[in-house]
Amino acid sequence: SFVPARVQNMSSRIDASFGVRSQVTDQFTESLYLVETYVRVMSGTNFLERIVDKPFTVPGDSKAITLTEYYGQDGATEEERRYKTIDLVMKNLKVNPPRQITGRNQPMIITIQYDASTPRLAASVVNLMLDELVLYNQTMQNTTTTGNREFIEKQLEAAKQGLDKAEKDRSDFERSNTKIVTPGLQVELDRLKRNVRIQEDVFMNLNRQLELVKIQEQENKASIDIFQRAIPPRFRTSPSTKKNVLIAGFLGLFLFCGLALAMDFVKKIDVKDEKSKELVETFAEVKGDVVKVGRLFGIRKKSKK
Repeated sequence: SFVPARVQNMSSRIDASFGVRSQVTDQFTESLYLVETYVRVMSGTNFLERIVDKPFTVPGDSKAITLTEYYGQDGATEEERRYKTIDLVMKNLKVNPPRQITGRNQPMIITIQYDASTPRLAASVVNLMLDELVLYNQTMQNTTTTGNREFIEKQLEAAKQGLDKAEKDRSDFERSNTKIVTPGLQVELDRLKRNVRIQEDVFMNLNRQLELVKIQEQENKASIDIFQRAIPPRFRTSPSTKKNVLIAGFLGLFLFCGLALAMDFVKKIDVKDEKSKELVETFAEVKGDVVKVGRLFGIRKKSKK
């Protein structure tokens, strides 16, 4: 089980800094958005490709193995075998979203369930998925944040050059025109001053965005909280012994009731009729087969005394 951390608050803070209304209106909506995102990620092919090809060790085994090697699916190419393994993992994987801890605005817990042939293998696969999800999420966030930071840094450098040029143009103009004696010179001086103010605003806004992105990079370090790692289950989930016994009992009761009705029907029909005679012989064969099946399972007919 793991808890999706609130990583959207940083973007909301950036939006608020520049007067932009955030799409995430409250913590509850934000939590639902994150839950849906993680469920889709874990059920997606891109994530499962990383899982089936990543070596892991089952407790008690010394050799690391991948799920592709473990399942050994047939295929003409390695890619075909990989995708067959992914389909098999999808069938055995169940991501349970979500259940709240307490209260409406509390974090929500996502649980992962995996069916495997042994308890240790099932627990190992779930823990592998948890570790890979943390790594995958960190990589995606860092990639996005790093890309944003690099873009802002380039824009900031261009803005710095524009600001330096605007200030130089104004200084050169004021040095060349110590006295403003015509309206045309005054208009030009006002334009140069206005250009400096615009470049200063652009530079300051970009510098503010850069600082916020750096803060977001630090907040991204802990984006998923592992609530509980998987441990080998004590009991198997399938097949259920009680369930199989109930089904077998019901089918046996239904079969023998049907057979009793059929035998009662046979006693009442006219054995001299040709079609009726064939039907009696068929029922006799079925009865013999039922006796054979009973002997196969150790059920013997009681002898009359």
